[in-house]
Amino acid sequence: MRFVIKGATMRKIVKAVTCSGCLSVGVGNVYSWVLQFNRGTNCLDSIAFEGYIFGYENEQYSDGSKVLQNLDDELTRRAKPDEK
Repeated sequence: MRFVIKGATMRKIVKAVTCSGCLSVGVGNVYSWVLQFNRGTNCLDSIAFEGYIFGYENEQYSDGSKVLQNLDDELTRRAKPDEK
């Protein structure tokens, strides 16, 4: 499933990722989402994440702002089929 995120929301995500701290001990997460950063059709980079924990270049990071946690909640909600 693919979702496109732009504008102010994307700026919040970029700030949250760049301000995150590296975890000294890995938590063994199995990530639910891959967030790919693009400029036009070019992929600049990507991270795998679930909740407020994300992986990048064999390290794990924690987003203290909870921006990624909120994104995870929103994506999970949007990915669920409509209940009737």
